[in-house]
Amino acid sequence: RNAAAVIRTVELRLASHLDALDALHSVYIASDDVTAAEFRSATAVWLRKLPSVQALGWHERVAREALPAFEAAARAEGHAGYRVFDRDPVAASDPAVYAMRRVEPRRGNDIALGVNVLSIPAARAAIARAEAGDAAVASAAFRLTQESEHQAGVVVYRAVHGPRGPAGGPPRGLVFLTMRMEDALAR
Repeated sequence: RNAAAVIRTVELRLASHLDALDALHSVYIASDDVTAAEFRSATAVWLRKLPSVQALGWHERVAREALPAFEAAARAEGHAGYRVFDRDPVAASDPAVYAMRRVEPRRGNDIALGVNVLSIPAARAAIARAEAGDAAVASAAFRLTQESEHQAGVVVYRAVHGPRGPAGGPPRGLVFLTMRMEDALAR
């Protein structure tokens, strides 16, 4: 009975995390241009309710040849020094990137702004599955870009497709939710 109660508690908490991701997904379905202020407002309530969440964010899909204009737009929005970078050079030949454009809370996560998540093998595998469907997909555990300790993190991705869904081509981006595993399990 005790084990069943623990399992049920974990299931309910994880369902809350997926609710947060679905809500953020809906924001991007409803708007083609989510501002930084709108993003902050949309994530604030979930970050208060779910203290085990390390970050909520948006990875924008950008063609490599469009990166200079994309980076300039991010810097003009107030992200001085914003640049897209690969953690692993294996992704450098991809025709497009998924660049972290927005993340909340900013404090502690801002170092990851600009990371091309396709350059992280565990993330890349989860993203491939997320792109093919219309559901949340969790990555295998990996060291987060913003991690200063030695905890592994898990990121849950959900692709934001156009009106035709996955059949209409690649998504315009991905919403994501990040949990540091030791912190999440401790809570």
